[in-house]
Amino acid sequence: MEKTDGKYFEVHKKGCKYLPDAENRVNLGYFDDCELAVMKAEELELIPSDGCWHCSPECHIG
Repeated sequence: MEKTDGKYFEVHKKGCKYLPDAENRVNLGYFDDCELAVMKAEELELIPSDGCWHCSPECHIG
């Protein structure tokens, strides 16, 4: 599993045009907001995680 931007594991919404290739994804499930999805990613030790700048900007750190 690679960090999308070299710094963070990025959480994307379904259908985001910036989704990584299938072999470089983990299905986290469905969430009401990206903050919960980022928390789930970090529970799975995908640390650090943030939201995609394009589809989840409210959770994007950098």
